[in-house]
Amino acid sequence: MSFRRRTVIIWNSQTMRHDIPVRVTVKQPLQGVVMKVQRGKDGLLDPILKTPEELVFEFDLTVDLSQNAPKFLGKYSHGPKDARFLYVNSGTYARQHPTVGPSGKALADGRYQKTDRGNFGEKWSSSLRI
Repeated sequence: MSFRRRTVIIWNSQTMRHDIPVRVTVKQPLQGVVMKVQRGKDGLLDPILKTPEELVFEFDLTVDLSQNAPKFLGKYSHGPKDARFLYVNSGTYARQHPTVGPSGKALADGRYQKTDRGNFGEKWSSSLRI
């Protein structure tokens, strides 16, 4: 499946900003665990494609090129201006009601770690540096 996005350029006399399309793909997501990208403080973005093999999220980030270093702005960009990142939330951080699953939890690098708690409703999130 192919997705095409167009880039929108916002030109301002004081700043030069570009809205750039971003695609985040989660490969082999844990079955039964809800994952969403965090939008602002409380918002969540659902995946545009959800299969057992992958989850795909698409959204725009604004980049300000008016200074020496680019600044990533917008509701999906989090953290200090010189170390921005994106949140990919899962479980209760993605507003999933606690569910009991196999004994383990997902790690940020995609591995699965065995635990003795076995509750996928635990709070867990991952971030991607931009």
